[in-house]
Amino acid sequence: MALINYESATIMNFKKATQTILLLILPYWLFGAHIIGGEITYTCQGGGDYDFVFNMYRDCSNPNAGFFDQEAIIGVYRGIGDDAELVDVFTTELLDVDNLLPTQSDPCAIPPPGFCTQVGTYNFSYTIDDWPSDEPYTFVYQRCCRNNTISNIVSPEDTGISFSTEISSASQDVCNSSPFFEGLPPTIICANQNIDEFVTALDNDGDQLVYEFCAPFAGGGDTPNNGCFGIIPNPPCPPPFDEVLFIAPYTLSQPMLGDPVVEIEASSGFISGAPNFLGQFVIGICVKEFRNGVLLGVTRRDIQFNVVLCEPAVVAEVIGGTLVNGISEYDLCLDEEEIMFDFFGSIDTDQNEIGWFLDGPEEFVSQDESPLFQVNLPGNYEGYFYVKDENDCTDTAFIQLDVFNNPIADFSYLYDSCVAGPVFFDNASTLGDAPLSEIIWNLSDETIDDQESPSYFYTTPGSKDVRLVLVDENGCTDSLQGNILYQPAPAVIVVRPSVKEFCPPAEIEIDNLSFPVDSTYEVIWDFGDGNIDTGIVVQNIFEEVGLYDISVNITSPIGCKVDSVFEGLINIQEPPVADFEIIGSDFSNINNILVLENQATNYIGYQWYLDGVWLPSQDILEYELTDTGYTEILMAVRHPLGCVDTIVRSIDVKPENRVFFPNAFTPNGDSKHDEFLPKGVYLGLRDYKLEIYDRYGGLVFSTTDIREGWNGSYQNNGNDVPIGVYQYFVHYTEPRGKKQNLQGSITIIR
Repeated sequence: MALINYESATIMNFKKATQTILLLILPYWLFGAHIIGGEITYTCQGGGDYDFVFNMYRDCSNPNAGFFDQEAIIGVYRGIGDDAELVDVFTTELLDVDNLLPTQSDPCAIPPPGFCTQVGTYNFSYTIDDWPSDEPYTFVYQRCCRNNTISNIVSPEDTGISFSTEISSASQDVCNSSPFFEGLPPTIICANQNIDEFVTALDNDGDQLVYEFCAPFAGGGDTPNNGCFGIIPNPPCPPPFDEVLFIAPYTLSQPMLGDPVVEIEASSGFISGAPNFLGQFVIGICVKEFRNGVLLGVTRRDIQFNVVLCEPAVVAEVIGGTLVNGISEYDLCLDEEEIMFDFFGSIDTDQNEIGWFLDGPEEFVSQDESPLFQVNLPGNYEGYFYVKDENDCTDTAFIQLDVFNNPIADFSYLYDSCVAGPVFFDNASTLGDAPLSEIIWNLSDETIDDQESPSYFYTTPGSKDVRLVLVDENGCTDSLQGNILYQPAPAVIVVRPSVKEFCPPAEIEIDNLSFPVDSTYEVIWDFGDGNIDTGIVVQNIFEEVGLYDISVNITSPIGCKVDSVFEGLINIQEPPVADFEIIGSDFSNINNILVLENQATNYIGYQWYLDGVWLPSQDILEYELTDTGYTEILMAVRHPLGCVDTIVRSIDVKPENRVFFPNAFTPNGDSKHDEFLPKGVYLGLRDYKLEIYDRYGGLVFSTTDIREGWNGSYQNNGNDVPIGVYQYFVHYTEPRGKKQNLQGSITIIR
């Protein structure tokens, strides 16, 4: 839509009316921060007629962000600065909205999800009435606001954009058309990766184009009015336009930091550099148009770059090795002969091409997922593993393989095969490609570390497995197994008897402590008493007093002989002799005093025992016998060497009884002779029975209790019997079984 040929008053009235109408129809969502850039280009049709294309870009990632204006308010100014005159203001409708695929610096990198960019296109035509004019014409649309997450400018949430293009008088004179950008620059840039993109502009007039970073223009603000700081200024404010304010260290010529720094090549529009800070960055790209050295105009693109962490589309990353300066280094010892390579994760080999390559003393090539390389030659191998997808996106992991010579283990040994002594080992190994870090000798009986050539004294004979293990600083190893038949005769014969001195008969065990000796050796003993035995540990009974020389002869399994005599090793001394005399005879419960007299010889102590009961150690011991029967007397005497002799004798202590009855008693109650009882000793009597009869043969009293007497009455509980003479009969059995029958008469006196 073109509004032309109006008088100034009419134009101003239209402007006021348009402001009022637009304020009434602007929805609230237009205030949202969403603009990320745009540009205005034009084509001269001749006669002052121009066609314009206005592209505006918005961030549609946030569903709450503002949408494109359905009508954009275009202001037209003639002149510049204080002389700028608003000659027209009109609206142009939004013709089209396209969703743009995210463009990125590296097509083989995958940015984070969620990015959304749209382009809104406005087309309009305009006729410059005084064309060609000696004043420039500026077409401008202003609005707020930019994304509030922009990193390189001050207050992005309050900073809008002035979309403008200036048709200079020089451009009008030649009916010049502005260059136009071919496609979008990359809006998504992967951090720490080179941009390496051309910002291509085409010019149908064939003019010279010069590219540079320039300052984006601000415009509009966040105040709810139509002024220059309104959401959508109506009319747009005149040039010159304010530039956005960069936050140090960012500048209009270095709007992004990078290593190398991000820059644009003037002649080609090639943007290079590797941004190394994440964030959103406003960039101004200006294309200056020269013809015959005369500047005709500047086409300005205002755009936002998003620097993000990207995932590569394909990743080549090998398993194992040590990553040094981006190279996976592997070490291999030659004796391992083969190495298998593999990579992290999973790769669809139906959709992706993979390959392995190593070059060195030998060359290896494979397209297997996990190739096994047979290595025959030592040295350095360099190569890579690569992955390529259907879009020719490729990643490469560099590999270095060092194959080392192994050390070669070798040793010899020396020892006296017949006389026991140390075995001397000689390490005759050959080094590989590095010094040794470990030397380990496994000598069967013991492991010895870090000795070059050890010596070792074996204490046991037999077949000894010896193994030498070498480890060098490259981790390469080698080992050698050997066998030593170690069966010498002992250098010194050592024996140990269980005792050296004792009394006969002495059973003594003698142990052969000589080494190396085991059951395979022949050991012959001569005990000096005529007895001979074989074996490592033997026993012999020495029955006679005397000093005995012990001879030992040892023959090893390989025939080495050694012997020794141990003079006077065993001393058999005179034994102790137990003896005593029993003083007295015919012992009984009445004759019960026992006297023992010590007559032992060759002793240092002795002990008496009577029926197992200990008695004091007295040379003349007097003891009162308290029981009858056979009594055992034991005497034990002890030698200074601990030998013991005993003697046992027995005596018979007879039970003796003396039973008699009185011939009269006086049961008159005077406590004198009131009962008829047996008198004397009657220890151990049994089967006792007493019966008393009167002269008519009548039984007046009987009892089986020897302690019960007759009190002179019938059965001890009736009337008193008459005085007179009565007959008694007694029967009992003595302790050793002899039966006694006694009878007599008893007179009662009252």
